[in-house]
Amino acid sequence: MSVDDRQVPVGLSIGQAAFPEDGGEPAQLLRRADANMYRDKRARKITPA
Repeated sequence: MSVDDRQVPVGLSIGQAAFPEDGGEPAQLLRRADANMYRDKRARKITPA
C-alpha cells in the first residue's frame, strides 16, 4: 500500500472455526477462531513470508 508516496506493508489475519467440530456455542466458536488466528500470526513471525 502506498501512503504519501511511501510503500507501507499491510497484512490481514483471520481466524476460522467450524460448527460443530470446533464448538457448539457461539462463544466457543469465537474463542477457537481467535486462538487459530493468533497461532497463525505467531507462526508467520517465526517463518517470514
